[in-house]
Amino acid sequence: MWFEELPLQCPPADAKTPSGTFYRLAENSTATCKDFWSHRKLYPNKSFNTTECIARSVSMFNSKTSLEKVKKLSLHKDKTIVAINLNESAGVLKKTGQDESHFSWWRLSSFNPLEHVITGLQE
Repeated sequence: MWFEELPLQCPPADAKTPSGTFYRLAENSTATCKDFWSHRKLYPNKSFNTTECIARSVSMFNSKTSLEKVKKLSLHKDKTIVAINLNESAGVLKKTGQDESHFSWWRLSSFNPLEHVITGLQE
């Protein structure tokens, strides 16, 4: 059901069905499947300063402006902001972190994010 194996009680019970446009950083000018992988999938042996449930989610923003601030960090300066439409077929998300526009997204295995990337809105 989920794109990757999740721990018990994950996603959290208060995660909601997404609706609308969200933003994410992509490694290159065109998004690839890997751009929608969790940190746990990208770095299976790394220790993270968060819960395992959050480590297995994908960071999304509902504000392009907030993500533009993140992009100013040297680690992300060469990345591209991509827009994607998320709906009930995408999975669930929950507002997490200190930034009001940051969400953690748990993706359903049947959802192909590349089919929902909004072309023409990429940087």
